[in-house]
Amino acid sequence: MDVKKISRSVVEYLKLTPLFSGVEENNLKALVSLGEHSIKKLISGEELEVNNALVIVISGALEAYKSESGKRVFLKNILSGEITGIATLFDTSGQYISTLLAKKDSEILLLTEDFVLNALRTSPIFAERFSRLLCEKLRYLNSRIDTYTQPSAENKLFEYIKSSAKVGDEHPFIEMSMSSLSSALGVGRASLYRALGSLEESGVISKDGKKIYLLK
Repeated sequence: MDVKKISRSVVEYLKLTPLFSGVEENNLKALVSLGEHSIKKLISGEELEVNNALVIVISGALEAYKSESGKRVFLKNILSGEITGIATLFDTSGQYISTLLAKKDSEILLLTEDFVLNALRTSPIFAERFSRLLCEKLRYLNSRIDTYTQPSAENKLFEYIKSSAKVGDEHPFIEMSMSSLSSALGVGRASLYRALGSLEESGVISKDGKKIYLLK
């Protein structure tokens, strides 16, 4: 594939993401022409450690996790059109915070630190969107602190669902396996099932397969 065709594709990908939508096309073309980006294909089950780059999922789905004491701790799912990597974008320690795992065949766009810095310098619209993304990241981290400091598994589960739920047709929901949810909350499977049962009995949530709906 020739360079011009690749560049056109990258511009089109960027225009579809909330972070870059509204940025003038000529500005995007100028940023892409500097070459501070790459497109990577991942096969299902392939892992990738990324530092100093934003990752935009073009297609497929990824899972972010970190390793603690030899155990894999689930962090979040990243679906098509979503962005990750902001926590290590300007990191200078050289340490990886998380690992990305392709849940199915996926294609991702990686934007380097310099790409983002150039966008901040040349596009007020991007600078505003990026600032909002940072605020969302801080709110997300604060919600995680609230979750982990809850006194019981039931409270942890409720706070996690409330802060992570996506908008559904009728009710907000999360979609996770019990093993991933147990890892994310740092509670045992038995405690998790008891918490699920208690919240269901109270009418706070309902469970359908891997989906847990927030009813109240």
